[in-house]
Amino acid sequence: GPMLRALAERDGGAVAEVDHLDRGPASAADLIAGSDLILIAGGIGDGPGATVGGVLPGGAEMAIRGVAIEPGRETCLARREGTVVALLPGLPAACFWSYELVAGRVVRCLGGRDPGMPYPLRRFRTTRKIVSTLGFAEIVPVRFDASDDGAVVPLPGGRSSRLCAAAQADGFALVPATSEGCAAGSMVAVWLFEPGAGRDADHG
Repeated sequence: GPMLRALAERDGGAVAEVDHLDRGPASAADLIAGSDLILIAGGIGDGPGATVGGVLPGGAEMAIRGVAIEPGRETCLARREGTVVALLPGLPAACFWSYELVAGRVVRCLGGRDPGMPYPLRRFRTTRKIVSTLGFAEIVPVRFDASDDGAVVPLPGGRSSRLCAAAQADGFALVPATSEGCAAGSMVAVWLFEPGAGRDADHG
């Protein structure tokens, strides 16, 4: 809740309410009136008790069911009576990244802002090999290499630990779904976590 509130407000959203749902469509339906967007974290995916339809209010039309992004593949978008409902994974790391790459774009669009990521974009050399799985755009947190100016180091971490990696990172790279990664020494595009820096692109 606190994480999603901070992200939505950063992107121009005004958070009306933060609440726990009873994992039923009726409780979600109560939030529809007067809302442009509802963010629901958890209750989707492959775990025990996970579902999609079980948390959607009646009459909701599923527009996107799952995305080719890792972490965050379970992310779904639906619409009911003009309100967008974003279903985000319950794991903190996957929830964070699915907001940044999917739900955050909705918030920024609804607020009349640039839908692109609100981070400056730069290119750096990676000092280590980045390995990725074909078929998924993979998010890789990186840190500046203290011993090599102009270089970054990819941070290790499994699916459940990447929020810690994100907190320790200076930015992140996004490996395309068509790529298996890149070799050490390659130039990679990195979005930098620079507060207040705005969105800037430099493909130098």
